[in-house]
Amino acid sequence: MAALTAVFLAVVGAVTVVGLKSRSMGQQVVAEQTLRQGFQLDPTAMRVPLIVSAVRSSVVEVCAQSAHGMSTGSGIVASDSGLVLTNFHLVARATSAGGIDVRVAGEQENRHARFVGASFAADLAVVKVDQTRGLTPAPLVNSDRLQVGSEVIALGSPKALQETTRLVAVTALHRLITVPPPAFAGEHERRATYRAIQIDTALPARDVALRRAGSGGGLVDLQGRLVGLRSSLYRPAHGRPAAGQDLALPINEVERLTALATAAYG
Repeated sequence: MAALTAVFLAVVGAVTVVGLKSRSMGQQVVAEQTLRQGFQLDPTAMRVPLIVSAVRSSVVEVCAQSAHGMSTGSGIVASDSGLVLTNFHLVARATSAGGIDVRVAGEQENRHARFVGASFAADLAVVKVDQTRGLTPAPLVNSDRLQVGSEVIALGSPKALQETTRLVAVTALHRLITVPPPAFAGEHERRATYRAIQIDTALPARDVALRRAGSGGGLVDLQGRLVGLRSSLYRPAHGRPAAGQDLALPINEVERLTALATAAYG
């Protein structure tokens, strides 16, 4: 009887050891598969550095000095002649004094810029840089073709942090927005509403080292074409802004307003 019991225990022990070993090997296989999957970079994420590199000479840091201090933000080069799109609230107090400078990504020296025009109600300003060497106008795309779910890249230079980028998703189109007073102060302009692009900045960064881009920054599609311009002042025309949701003016609307602004100021 004792001998049979010993044999039984030996068999059970062997089965248990084999089972544990099999389970361990299975867990190891799963772990190795998970590890391999973790190193499979998202194709879109892998393209982001290439896209950013292609458009980096179209993104500038905007610095405006006034008696009230300095404000900094981002701008997008819009023409070969040195026109730069940015937000009006960044340069509003410096327009009369002329204390506006831009800095190209990767450069240390500032370039002087002068105020050309603005659409106050849209928080849009146009400044002109005379030293155009190294500036490349951002290619534009018809923003009406943008779709909900599309991935875009937010570019900018917020608070002196040059070349910041973020891969984001478009969560809504034609969202009614406005700029609250007293951010705009045009003599002949009233508070207006515009249809905007809404993006989700709360989504995971998806394998890209990113920081949030700020005022005056652009949105580009995955072909490196400009689809919108951002502002920290844009607010939903109705209700409160949702957490993690940013708003941008579509480039089609920006083009129209830019033409009006530059024509009005000669």
